[in-house]
Amino acid sequence: MTLNQQTEQGFVLIPVLWILGMLAVALSTASLFTTNSMATISLVHGRVQAEALVRAGVESAVYRIRTSSNGLALEGHERVLLTNAYADVSWASEAGRLDINLAPGDLISSLLVRMGAEPRDADVIAANIVDRRRQGPVQQSAIRPVNMTPFRHFRELAGLGIPDSLLIRIKPFLTVYSGTAKIDPRVASIDVLASLPGLTEARMRGLADLRIARSSDPNSWVEEAAEAASYLQFAPSKVMRLRIDGRGNAGSRRLAEIVAILFSDDREPYRILDWDYVESNRDFTPLDTLGP
Repeated sequence: MTLNQQTEQGFVLIPVLWILGMLAVALSTASLFTTNSMATISLVHGRVQAEALVRAGVESAVYRIRTSSNGLALEGHERVLLTNAYADVSWASEAGRLDINLAPGDLISSLLVRMGAEPRDADVIAANIVDRRRQGPVQQSAIRPVNMTPFRHFRELAGLGIPDSLLIRIKPFLTVYSGTAKIDPRVASIDVLASLPGLTEARMRGLADLRIARSSDPNSWVEEAAEAASYLQFAPSKVMRLRIDGRGNAGSRRLAEIVAILFSDDREPYRILDWDYVESNRDFTPLDTLGP
């Protein structure tokens, strides 16, 4: 082979190697793109699945609550299963919380003290809440066009000068949705029960024992509460708070806290009053427990 022939073959070989190199890069890029695309599709699918599980959890809880053998199920929990996915659902009657639109000022003040407020500060805050109620609603509520209320959301308490740290502590015990000035002790947390004005230490422990035993007998509650029984009510509430933890594929997760009012009409079995997605699972405990 002459020098010229070797040179010509070298010139031919260089483009061939370059083309092969470009093909290798293209194949590698295509493989990486395909891998990333599949991962993205899997992640999106998992998120959609988790979202669907939350909505399925609402439907399942409403069905369970309405078909309870003892009337409306005041509290409970269940797991909704799907292939490789599930949702943990818990619920509790909203009547176990203090409605800041209706609850007596002394009951609100007592709860604030239990949550760490100084008695004088608690009285001032409770008085401000009652004063705000006397002023009536500022504007019509989007979710309550007929039954307008002074406080349309818990967040409005921030405008009364309550410290953020105290707001965080009292949030699990307050509501704007129960529609009653009293509380249902059968679903109230022990902290709420211990806040009933006029309780002795012994009666406070007695109420806690009834709650731990999940007593549903109104007479037992009234007898144990004595004078504080005037703050109690046992009428069934149609407003429920649901806490749903939906877990889909690819490690996706959706946490939601929902307030719904239930109806006896099958055409509209329930209506959502509030729907909040929770960003962190910290303190995301089931609602049918004795804590917040």
